[in-house]
Amino acid sequence: MPKQNTHLAIFFMVLAAVSFATMGALVKASTGHLPFLVAVLFRNVISVIPLIIYFRVKGLPFRVNNRKLMFARSTFGFSAMFLYFLAIEYLPLSLAVVLNSSSPVFVVIMSGLILRERDVGKLIPLVVLALVGVAWLVFGRQSPEAGAKPFSIGIALLGLLSAVLAAAAYVAVRKLSATEPSARIVLHFGLWSSFYSVVALVIAVVAGYEKLEPAVIWDVISTPKSLLMLIGVGLAGLGGQMFMTAAYARERASIVSGFSYLNPVFAYFIGLLVFGEPLTVSGIGGGLLVLGASLGLTIMAEHNSTVPKPSP
Repeated sequence: MPKQNTHLAIFFMVLAAVSFATMGALVKASTGHLPFLVAVLFRNVISVIPLIIYFRVKGLPFRVNNRKLMFARSTFGFSAMFLYFLAIEYLPLSLAVVLNSSSPVFVVIMSGLILRERDVGKLIPLVVLALVGVAWLVFGRQSPEAGAKPFSIGIALLGLLSAVLAAAAYVAVRKLSATEPSARIVLHFGLWSSFYSVVALVIAVVAGYEKLEPAVIWDVISTPKSLLMLIGVGLAGLGGQMFMTAAYARERASIVSGFSYLNPVFAYFIGLLVFGEPLTVSGIGGGLLVLGASLGLTIMAEHNSTVPKPSP
């Protein structure tokens, strides 16, 4: 168990935020040439290979104690990733990241409805505040302010659904942690997600999705720049996961969790500087409401053992 080191933990959490923001930017850049499904595949396959090697070298057991719950956790987690990458392809990067970052809101809701936790009532005001922020963020961008371009409300709702599914995965992780070490949970999530990624890609190709013709895919990934971006998606995602785990191992979540919300901040500036996304009142105001409420919920969850918090 690593020694408690607050400064190092914060440093690792900042690196995790940078890594996840970089992953989102690389997904956004790569989807200009290929559909998000290819980025999903690289995100999972590239990140799971080092984990398999680690388990082999260390001689750690692969066997899972609770297969059904692990399957549910992996399915929810992959579905969340699938919709998140879809949202990144079609929405402004900052909007997609903020919507996905609202998962603590739905963790609280599920804690009351599914787990029947009695202490979540006091968190309802923050939940309402976050949902108001989501509405402002999504519907405000439909008005012609500061040059903002309209987008599909349906895609935005799918981006929000990614946060709901991520919350379901977090609740499953909370239960799995009683029987499985965190490394094994991460490994099996990677294995299942890699399998799902291949299946989804094959189905799309067989269905004749025009942007996924084998010749087109090969032409793109055979280009060094495109291939490096796709590999970067997987490495950045793995790096973010490792840095976040290292941060939580060295300090209490109530201290370091707030720094995880630098991810949407970094993504916002990347969107402005790299992708030319406009600076809008709804983007700033709605984003601050969502992130502020989500941060408050995460911190309060750390002080309330009955409310599951997002887990690395």
